[in-house]
Amino acid sequence: MRGHPLRDIAARKARALNDRAFVEDVCERAEGNTGLAAVCAEYGFAPRDPVTRAAFYLLTGQPRQYRALDPDGSLLALAYLARPEGGRERLREAMLTAGELDLVRVIVGDGFTQPTNTRPTSRRRSRIAAMPDGEVRYLAEQLARRGAWNDLWSLVKDVPIATGAALFALFDDWTPGDDDERRLFTLFREADRAAVASGLRDGGGPLWRAARRARLRFRHSVDDISFAPDGPFLAVAGRAGVVGVFDLRTARLVERYDWFDSPVGTVLHLGGGVVLAGERGVHGTGPCRVVRCENGTDRVLHSGLGSITSLALTGGGTYAGGTRDGELLLGDATDPARVVPVTEFGLGLRQWPRRIIAHRASGRLALLGRSVHLIDPATGHAAGAHAGRAVQSVGFVDAETVVCADTRGWTILLRVEDGHRVPVRNAQIRGCAGLGVLPVSGQVVVTDRLGDLHFLDGATLKTVDVHRSPSGGKPTGLTVSPGGEFLAAGYGDGRVDLFDLRLREVPAIVPRPVADLVPRDLGAVGAALANPAVTGPDRAALELLDASLTHRFRFDVELGEAVRLTAGDHDISL
Repeated sequence: MRGHPLRDIAARKARALNDRAFVEDVCERAEGNTGLAAVCAEYGFAPRDPVTRAAFYLLTGQPRQYRALDPDGSLLALAYLARPEGGRERLREAMLTAGELDLVRVIVGDGFTQPTNTRPTSRRRSRIAAMPDGEVRYLAEQLARRGAWNDLWSLVKDVPIATGAALFALFDDWTPGDDDERRLFTLFREADRAAVASGLRDGGGPLWRAARRARLRFRHSVDDISFAPDGPFLAVAGRAGVVGVFDLRTARLVERYDWFDSPVGTVLHLGGGVVLAGERGVHGTGPCRVVRCENGTDRVLHSGLGSITSLALTGGGTYAGGTRDGELLLGDATDPARVVPVTEFGLGLRQWPRRIIAHRASGRLALLGRSVHLIDPATGHAAGAHAGRAVQSVGFVDAETVVCADTRGWTILLRVEDGHRVPVRNAQIRGCAGLGVLPVSGQVVVTDRLGDLHFLDGATLKTVDVHRSPSGGKPTGLTVSPGGEFLAAGYGDGRVDLFDLRLREVPAIVPRPVADLVPRDLGAVGAALANPAVTGPDRAALELLDASLTHRFRFDVELGEAVRLTAGDHDISL
């Protein structure tokens, strides 16, 4: 009602009443109503909250009041982050109209420009990850308009690889001054940006499954296998009483121990070059030992009459084990093991540990006896659950949930709470010869009696993927590396098949902001590029992403996580 007397009467009356709730309501409506916005500007109506007021001044065409309130843009940055995407878009338009020069800092936050040899701050990384495509494009266009080429280049390197390739077209004739930066800049300039944009769009397919990279062939049956927690090494126990350690980068035997008194039924790599070997007596009786092996030397950490049934890594250099005599072994790589009878946890001797599994984050152990028991060695507390059938394999899905499987192939998920079991889901596979849980995805992997690998959803046990074994065989078990990158399956004929699981992660890595990725992701991308079947747009996207990650982590000592495996079949004397 601009120009009408009633308009001024109403506005004066509202100001005289000083009804804060009414003023707040008027200001909220004024952001989308030019008539009310003019009234607010004329009569000085504004929200009480300074953050809301900063955005209000811009949205209602009052740049002078905004600059007086928020000279450094800090209030507007908070207001921008608090708004949904629709509100952010209106603020961006208002900032552009008002000629604001701090919109980059408003959108991304402080510390946008960083030295080229440092990682982005956590605040900046989280903002980049949360920015929708429209916001990223707007920011990039404003940086290009201002000639802020260093900032634009930083943005290109942080966003998802396809987005960064598309934004690269905004650059003029500018190039970075640093040699390392210029090499990556040249790769972006020469890349097929259309191919990069279309790479891995389907997000699935047969390429992105577990890939068998190598097969190690031995002269004896493989009874147990264990990945090192700190490097690409694999410990293998042979039925003839031999233990060996292999460097997976070269497929060579680097350690061999063959002076055991009994067959070695279980092996555990503790890291730091230390391997534990557990002896298995004839018909389950001893004497049997836990032997520490390192650099060609050995030391007995435990000796008893019962076979060592299993060994599990519980922490940095610490382990737990079980014996046929109903004992729980707790120790480290230097001192004799502490022996705790299972009776101290309220269990009978018939619950002797057939297998021990550790949940390292919580310190809990899963003891597989005649039933399944969760044990906390620190408190002595034990909670049991029965799967309804005798099971031979168990694994932790989380601190309170275990997955169990029997020889006939029934796999069941149990949640153990205060001694009660809650069956959640079950699935049937053609016999279970080994079971593991992938720590990153939480998926369960089971090898059946033919050697096929079944990947199951950790919450529902529904089949996610199946990797068919081309040759078949009789598996003796499987193990997953502590980080979930690799899987090894042993066979009675002396084979160990080594699978690279990192390819399964690649479709989820490519769409993510590069600023969010870690050296482990570089290893997954490198594993994908090692597959000659990866071609076309997929390879174009991965090659540019690989170059970006190599550049980002070029000063990072964690690059050792990007393991390159030696592929092929390898005959090794053990």
